Amino acid sequence: MTVTGHPLLIMPMVSRVDYIQPGEVSLSVLLDVMFQIVEIFVKGIEFLHSLRIVHMVDICGGNMLTAHPEHASVHKQIVANRLYIIDFGQSRQFALGPGVQRAITLPETQIEPPNGLLHFDPYSWDIYCTGRMLEYFVTRRYNVVWKIPPPRLATKLIEWLIGNERGCTGVCHCRPTAREALRVLIVLRWAVGAPEDYAWIVDSLADILPTSTRT
Repeated sequence: MTVTGHPLLIMPMVSRVDYIQPGEVSLSVLLDVMFQIVEIFVKGIEFLHSLRIVHMVDICGGNMLTAHPEHASVHKQIVANRLYIIDFGQSRQFALGPGVQRAITLPETQIEPPNGLLHFDPYSWDIYCTGRMLEYFVTRRYNVVWKIPPPRLATKLIEWLIGNERGCTGVCHCRPTAREALRVLIVLRWAVGAPEDYAWIVDSLADILPTSTRT
């Protein structure tokens, strides 16, 4: 309570997702972080989708945060290195669920829609924004911090999530669902962690993922 009698809410401190494993040039670490993000999307965003709720406009790098071990030691309700999606102020609930809801007019969004589109399947939009968020994370980690090109496998996975947008006016099929993405990433994590004799699996899986033709 403040000196003027108003309630004061103290929330746990969390950091930008860039914090996770800042010094390791490792594809397995990168895919592990990407797996966490997609897993959170499945368990969090898909739960919202099951209630016909869409995060809508704010899935972006600034709203994907992680807890530093020091923060977790102070705030027992958070877990060190776990990812957290925040800022649901613009979320919406629809009458129709995923696979049924048609494209809507997008409100002002954090991430710019592809090809200047003004209409989007809202559930697919959440996934598109997740792909863009991963793109931001990987680009910053490799090009800015490590100053080396990102792995082809990570690049192909991101392109697959972002999809080849065709401007669907109905239910969008331009990118995978969150659950499909999670299943693929589970296989990719296994392949990256396989013995060196099986390194060819990674290249083979990268070849299987669709190539984006977006501009």
